[in-house]
Amino acid sequence: MGLASDVELYDEFPQDYLSFVKRQHRWIRGDWQIAGWIMPRVPRPDGGRMRNPLSLFNRGKIFDNLRRSLIPASSVLLLSASWLISWEAGMIAHNAGLCEPAF
Repeated sequence: MGLASDVELYDEFPQDYLSFVKRQHRWIRGDWQIAGWIMPRVPRPDGGRMRNPLSLFNRGKIFDNLRRSLIPASSVLLLSASWLISWEAGMIAHNAGLCEPAF
């Protein structure tokens, strides 16, 4: 065990769209790989199951990351479905989608 008190991390915004998409994909893939840790029982190193050592707050943060990863796909799905229902529904969903980043 050691102490590293003078370490500074810099996380800059990616330089281009492709770098942004690759980073986003890595983060989302990692969130889904630990999705099982929101359950009350988690795997032990020996293959068994044990009580989850994460607090309810930490499990909620994992769940929130999973929820946020589904927003882009669900937005496209709902927008497409609204356009298939009717022109008016499509316009309402389109305008609501334009206002979504404000919230």
